[in-house]
Amino acid sequence: MKYALRPTTKDEVNLFYTNSDNGRDVRLGTVGHLRADFDTGRLFYTTWWPHNDDKLNTSEFKAEFEDVVKSLRRNGLLKDLDSMQKYCFSHADGAIDNRAYGYIVESDNYRYCLRCTPYPGEYHAYIYIYDKRRQE
Repeated sequence: MKYALRPTTKDEVNLFYTNSDNGRDVRLGTVGHLRADFDTGRLFYTTWWPHNDDKLNTSEFKAEFEDVVKSLRRNGLLKDLDSMQKYCFSHADGAIDNRAYGYIVESDNYRYCLRCTPYPGEYHAYIYIYDKRRQE
């Protein structure tokens, strides 16, 4: 796979959730987050929330983010709900709690934090993206 996934560490868990502290978004270079679900298993519905007044949502970012999501859709974790379940349950070292799993993809400039909840009736994925060049 073009983008390698690694499990989160305990120190990174806060990167998988929205925080009401706008200063945190600035410090971390939060580009935004995507919420996704598979509906009944195979469809892929998404909603995008920009952070930092949408200032970091550049064409460079959009192109890479599209490539990351397409790769994850083709190759496993975001292919469908069954694939997500298989991945999460066989890579339980990414467990955040008893229902969610966290995995990170890093490129040269961005950190993609995927929080997966591989159970029916849930929003199945949240992807928080950080511009590493903006981090203090």
